[in-house]
Amino acid sequence: MVAYNIAMTIAREIRTYTGYRRAQQEAPALMRQVINQSGDVDPTPPAT
Repeated sequence: MVAYNIAMTIAREIRTYTGYRRAQQEAPALMRQVINQSGDVDPTPPAT
């Protein structure tokens, strides 16, 4: 249940905070790709 909640939260964030045009349709698929990729997460906000 926790993993599902995390996945849905990430998908919602993709839909809300990106300019990705097809986010409404593709957010869950994009979220799965992001989770399956290796890499570091940098929580600092980007410099403006």
